[in-house]
Amino acid sequence: MRKRIAYVTVVAIAGVAMVPTAAQATRSKVVIGYHTGPGGSWVGEVKASKLSCQNGRKVTIYRKENGKDTKVGTEKTFSGKGDSEGVFIVPDSSPTEGTYYAKVKEKGNCDADKSKDFDYPEDQPA
Repeated sequence: MRKRIAYVTVVAIAGVAMVPTAAQATRSKVVIGYHTGPGGSWVGEVKASKLSCQNGRKVTIYRKENGKDTKVGTEKTFSGKGDSEGVFIVPDSSPTEGTYYAKVKEKGNCDADKSKDFDYPEDQPA
């Protein structure tokens, strides 16, 4: 009887140990800025601990409005120069004064994120 109880206990513990747990999503962080070079564009980066959560991500730029925010543009992230990954460039040659932000959608096991607000032109570097 003791052997049977010990065997059932071991099987029960082993069964619990083999139950898969839900995979932890990889945290993503999106940052935004504005580049005043030729044509002008919103630029930024999606940062994550996994390369697969940086490149090929869809990023959308919005301008805050009273009511529904205005979509400025959407682009996918790519590998930039050097070791920069998750780079995006959204062309916008004539942004109006206001508050903008970027959103990256969830993709597979990669979290969605919304950037901090960027006040144009106030947040522009001098």
